[in-house]
Amino acid sequence: HWRLLQQFSQSLEQVFARHQLPASFADPQRRLTARNYLCLFLFGLFNPVVRTLRGLCQASQLERVESEVCARRVSLGSFSETQHLLDPGLLEEVFGQLSRQMPALPRDARLGQWQWLAQDGSLFRALPRMAWALYGAGKVGAPNRAVRLHLSLNLLDDKPEVAAVRPGGQCERKVWREQWRAGQAYVGDRCFGQEYRLFGQLQQKGCAFVLRLRESQTVVNVIEELQVSPADRAAGVLRQAWAQL
Repeated sequence: HWRLLQQFSQSLEQVFARHQLPASFADPQRRLTARNYLCLFLFGLFNPVVRTLRGLCQASQLERVESEVCARRVSLGSFSETQHLLDPGLLEEVFGQLSRQMPALPRDARLGQWQWLAQDGSLFRALPRMAWALYGAGKVGAPNRAVRLHLSLNLLDDKPEVAAVRPGGQCERKVWREQWRAGQAYVGDRCFGQEYRLFGQLQQKGCAFVLRLRESQTVVNVIEELQVSPADRAAGVLRQAWAQL
């Protein structure tokens, strides 16, 4: 992924030019720059052989890694220190910039002008020292620390649209509400269909939605059956109706 690392590095330079980094990065004695640090981190994510921070520092001694990723050999101490200086929020801007560079794919006219997004959350184990990530799940009596990635994936362009990393125990629907944008249409699982009042709030926000309901907890009162056209039936639509939950 050398080419992608190069694109990532160029986007970092553009974003960093618009923001003021901590004064420590202007110190002439600092050898590990913010850009080199993040590029080396991404290099580690691309290479499953590099599993630890110490392994990343060893990888920085490889000739091509040193010339194309981090510019110099990286020590364990400088790599560890840098993670406390950078604002991770800058990465959201970098990823947004890279996402916008991806070409748009052809649209199906039947979907209208909606921006269709799949909404979901994924849990990842966190380090023991990350007390803020304490999550009340897992073995009884044992602390379970996790973070959750809340992601809106653009279904038509196959790229991430919005992402947020929060403590594992934070409600997915609460974070999802913060990400609503007019003109977007959301596809979600049963987690997002539990609060019926959200449906009205989504409409007021100018959003469309296709959400699965919990069958065992849902009572649907059909008000009017609607005819399904042959074209819709051929596309897989079995039934439609006006109904009250």
